[in-house]
Amino acid sequence: MFYPSVLRLGQGLLLALALCSCGGGGGGDGGAGGSVCQSSSVASVSTSVAGSNVLPISVNAGPSNLVNRLYASVTVCVPGYTDSSHCRTVDNVLVDTGSTGLRLLSSALSSLPLTGSSPTLLNCQRFLDGSFAWGSVVQADITLGSEVASNTPMQIIADPSYTSLASDCSSSGDAITTVSSLGANGILGVSMRAQDCGSNCQSNANNGYYYQCNSVSSCSTANPSTAIISKQLTNPVTRFAADNNGLEVVLPAVSCGGAAAMNGSLVFGVGTQANNQPTGRTLLQTQSGGSGYVNAAVSAASLGYSANMAQAFLDTGSNGIFFSTAAAAPMPSCYSQGFFCPSALTNFSATLSAINGASSSVNFAVDNANTLFNSSSYALPTLGGPVGSLQQFDWGLPFFYGRSVFIGFDGKPAGAFGTGPYYAL
Repeated sequence: MFYPSVLRLGQGLLLALALCSCGGGGGGDGGAGGSVCQSSSVASVSTSVAGSNVLPISVNAGPSNLVNRLYASVTVCVPGYTDSSHCRTVDNVLVDTGSTGLRLLSSALSSLPLTGSSPTLLNCQRFLDGSFAWGSVVQADITLGSEVASNTPMQIIADPSYTSLASDCSSSGDAITTVSSLGANGILGVSMRAQDCGSNCQSNANNGYYYQCNSVSSCSTANPSTAIISKQLTNPVTRFAADNNGLEVVLPAVSCGGAAAMNGSLVFGVGTQANNQPTGRTLLQTQSGGSGYVNAAVSAASLGYSANMAQAFLDTGSNGIFFSTAAAAPMPSCYSQGFFCPSALTNFSATLSAINGASSSVNFAVDNANTLFNSSSYALPTLGGPVGSLQQFDWGLPFFYGRSVFIGFDGKPAGAFGTGPYYAL
């Protein structure tokens, strides 16, 4: 049984946004032209990139029978240890290019003795779908595939030792506390940003991200707190010894009706090894600071629809393509208005353009969510839904099907290809 739940894990707006077949070179045909689905059945729903800098990723039913969830396995250890009593491998962790930092549910860590600063630093992360994650910040050695981020800050979501929730965090929406409330065991945030907050949290205690317990011995109250950069939730890929300047998401194509499951690769580094060369790609530069915004000019001839959206971003943590058609030609919605339900498959075209003057053409399609959810597929390339903002376009996981997409990290150079932040299609 499918559960039609909207998932948008890109970081919510506080003071700033905290945010085809595949071929050689670790990449596919990029994002130019093409469609996110094929009308005929696709035999292969697996794309594997070889290399020591690769983390296998997959779309499947996961722990809660939810669609368009991108999962990986992550190993965390008490810093300096590698034995089984000090390490845990956690499966079904959501891969999210729209947020920053590793966040694992306390229930998935089986009392692993991870510790942080004293007094304990606490973190509130609010997501675009209105949910939030609250928990302690601890240090861990994080292993993704064969790459290790040593002594890196991460969050324990719903840490039972720290249940005193800051009121300005709890007012934002639904708490993520269990596997069923998240549909995963945690979130691997690998956005353009190195930290979830950045310099603002070093000087401003009322930053909306960080808090401290009122005393070392108890935590009856969580007070707003500053957090130095080295203690903030960090994209673990930026802490690798090498292959730390970006990543590439590689997923196979599927038919428009979807696939029961698919396998792909998360390739670390940009231009650092033979399997992550961005040769021939279009670089879409975004503003420094990691907002991840490019411009999207979108149209659908069958609807007489066209719109220009200045806040478009690529986000594997969203389980559909989310945008508004209300300005010109409303598309019917369903499932409490969370998804689109057009009477027939509707084709769209878009042009993504960036501050460096580059642009890339993209085709996509939206189908009836009722039909999609009644299929036997968990990878649904034509699932979409509405958002309230006329400026925002959330290119969720369906955008990545049949493409390879590079994401360059803020301030990190990739040789002659340029310095992040950017997308490369």
